[in-house]
Amino acid sequence: MLHEVVADVSTIGVGGKCIRSFRSEIPVEVAIRWIINSKVSHSFESTESRLRSDSVATVPGGEEIDLMESAKPFWNPSGDRMSAETRTRASERSQRFLEFARGDRVVYGMLILLRDEDLEGPAQTLAERLGVDINEIYTSRKRLATLVRRFRESGDKIDERP
Repeated sequence: MLHEVVADVSTIGVGGKCIRSFRSEIPVEVAIRWIINSKVSHSFESTESRLRSDSVATVPGGEEIDLMESAKPFWNPSGDRMSAETRTRASERSQRFLEFARGDRVVYGMLILLRDEDLEGPAQTLAERLGVDINEIYTSRKRLATLVRRFRESGDKIDERP
């Protein structure tokens, strides 16, 4: 895209003017940034309005569903394949991780919101619910990743397979 912009501002078109021009009082780097932003915006808008050609799928059993219109899931969410024992172990590991993360008030609060209300975002909503600045949510997400790594290193595997 940068190459295209540079070519546009340096190529003389019909009428003796550059294909893409800007006022002389605007610094070149600023003008190029604006032109790139414009091209990216136009590119995004044009792809956003395109319809997918594969919007109809055939599911097992031969039924056709419109993927763009249907609220039907691709799989039966009640078809949980975990045994009762595996679910119990997963629940116990989750509880141990919650206890492991309890020392970090914001991370712990985010985990409780996720567990109890299935609320994982947007960051602004989490910040409001926890009474913190939105930047604290962003840094807490990084701390969460660190806590998961430390939890794994401590010998407890939160993503252990049955």
